[in-house]
Amino acid sequence: MKIHKEGTKILIYEIFIFSIINYLSYIYTHEYFSYFVTISTSFIFLMSIYFFRIPNRLLERKENVIYSPCDGKVVIIEEVYEP
Repeated sequence: MKIHKEGTKILIYEIFIFSIINYLSYIYTHEYFSYFVTISTSFIFLMSIYFFRIPNRLLERKENVIYSPCDGKVVIIEEVYEP
């Protein structure tokens, strides 16, 4: 698994901001609230990593098949006039 290049900047900012938030909550708030903040920011950071990941995919090439770069499903293919 790799991280998308546009996501690295955001993830670095998140590490910096979440570290400051966790430090301040540890210093200035109650112990249990600081644990809650640390768990919450860790969860948000892990979800961000999951969002920016590039999954490994195995692709079978077949004749007369249209491939989609997204994780969804191609529902319809039609010609469109765009003025």
